[in-house]
Amino acid sequence: MKKYITLILFPYFATINIFAFLFSGYLSELPNFLNLLICFFFLAVNIIELFFAVKCLINIGIETFNNNCNTDFMKNILYVKFLHIPAYIFIFVLGFAMLTLPLGFIITICCFIADCWSIFFTGLPMTFTLIAKYRQKEISKKFTVIHSILAFIFCLDIIDGVFLKRKL
Repeated sequence: MKKYITLILFPYFATINIFAFLFSGYLSELPNFLNLLICFFFLAVNIIELFFAVKCLINIGIETFNNNCNTDFMKNILYVKFLHIPAYIFIFVLGFAMLTLPLGFIITICCFIADCWSIFFTGLPMTFTLIAKYRQKEISKKFTVIHSILAFIFCLDIIDGVFLKRKL
């Protein structure tokens, strides 16, 4: 699980970014140097997190396509999906609540994008796993395509992950 830490933390970084965006209006009260330093810090942290999340995805892809894909691998990806549930719920509720504000749709769009990125970062390893299982002739092409699509659909990705863990 240690090698998946960047994927686990990704939606929580997105949550922190949304809060930073919400409270960015208070930055104008700070001195310009401190304001710039805070903005640079958030930008640097986001770039680093995105870099390590993509690196983790590449490593997962290499691992699965080198036929090192086993049941524990899928179980770990499922745990990552489960650990994302609190962040998904929080981001969804925050985005829904922001629709009531005059310019809240901007925050709602940011929340939607954060959820999409998080689902992408867990759906892709599940798809890699399914493709590897297909290449090992353990599952059919139709099964691979259907469950690869389900790995990217909000809420269905968790249900499908539990199904796949039991099935495979």
